[in-house]
Amino acid sequence: MNVNLLPQKFVKNRAMDLIIFITISVVVFFTIVLVLVNLLFQVQAKQLEAKVQQAKIEKVTLQQKVTELEATQSKDIQDFLQTFKADKKLMEPILSEFEKVAKELQLVILNYDILLSEKNENNENQNLIGADGTKLFQPITIKIQGDMFDNSPRFKEEIEKIKWVYDVHPISFTNNADQIEAEYTIRLKKEQIPSVQQEGEKTSE
Repeated sequence: MNVNLLPQKFVKNRAMDLIIFITISVVVFFTIVLVLVNLLFQVQAKQLEAKVQQAKIEKVTLQQKVTELEATQSKDIQDFLQTFKADKKLMEPILSEFEKVAKELQLVILNYDILLSEKNENNENQNLIGADGTKLFQPITIKIQGDMFDNSPRFKEEIEKIKWVYDVHPISFTNNADQIEAEYTIRLKKEQIPSVQQEGEKTSE
């Protein structure tokens, strides 16, 4: 009896080839997957590193801005204090004279303020030059309280008698019970203000 084993052998060989092919395919597939995952991790790592570097740059930039801002604020505060001290020194003899007049008229000075002059279309300061060409100091507003029916006109007249006062203009009157609050704008002759004269005398000496 003749038995033909070739078909069975052929089938076995094809089965082995199929197993090898599937094994190689699986290995290649997982290799590709690992490579892709590795590349993905590298890309994400680079992106994260770039974000960290950007954050560091932003932090350094922010610190520089904070330092500059602190320096600017410090300078502004110093300038403000110097200006405040200068204004206080300038206003002491002026207010002393105003208080003397107010006391004689039985009036009380409530507060005062130095106005900032606005600039016109020609970029020139307003209210710093009088109608006769006199150089003026920044206008001062002053608020007083007391029996103003008789003393208000006298207060304006007495203040205008001071040699370094250019003019006085009433702004408002407020009736508060038995007391009247009045506000005035006072313009001073810049070159005749007591403290300015004292500085000029020291310079000439």
